[in-house]
Amino acid sequence: MTLVDIIDRVRTNTHDKDVLEYEDTTITDYINDGIRFVRRTILSIDALQLLDDIVTGTLPAGEAIIQQDMRSSAVLEVRINGKRIDRISPWGIYDTRERGMPQGYFVTGFGKINVWPVPSEDVEYSIMAIRDMVLLRNLDDEFPMMNELVDFVVEYACIRASMTNEFDLSQETSVMGSVVSQIEDLIRKYNSRGIQAGGYWDTAETAISDYGRRRYR
Repeated sequence: MTLVDIIDRVRTNTHDKDVLEYEDTTITDYINDGIRFVRRTILSIDALQLLDDIVTGTLPAGEAIIQQDMRSSAVLEVRINGKRIDRISPWGIYDTRERGMPQGYFVTGFGKINVWPVPSEDVEYSIMAIRDMVLLRNLDDEFPMMNELVDFVVEYACIRASMTNEFDLSQETSVMGSVVSQIEDLIRKYNSRGIQAGGYWDTAETAISDYGRRRYR
């Protein structure tokens, strides 16, 4: 479905087929806000649903930075030679020049993956990262997610449009809550996460790391 199709649906639902109330640019802004809203909801439930591809490559010995060719809004996982490495804080690294097999990573900017220790040999990496949102601008731009989510974006855009003309927003707020619940139900249907049997605080290592007291050699 293209942007022009979504605009047409919004106009139908807001009874503005004659373009008397809203310009295309205004509705487009509402639609982009709706896509952003849906993306954030999905990120909080199962970010894998927004994953386009797994980035792979080779990091030469002596190089500690992986520069992605895209801006990412979230990095879900980094693996070195097939093994997952932990996300760490750069403030806990005592010697940034230490060499060895990378055990952790941290993100700088919106695309640079910094691994530590610095690889002492060439390593293969794979990165699961969510590409930053691309705004819809041209009328023939394709909707960036599965078509089942179009209804929610249209509903969001209609609510935003109605909010510009009303002082009492209680009904719109209630509808928005219903939209969120429906999105959550749909995404959970596709949820790819397994069941976590153990509690998060089951190990002292986890607790110490989260409180920032862990130092990396």
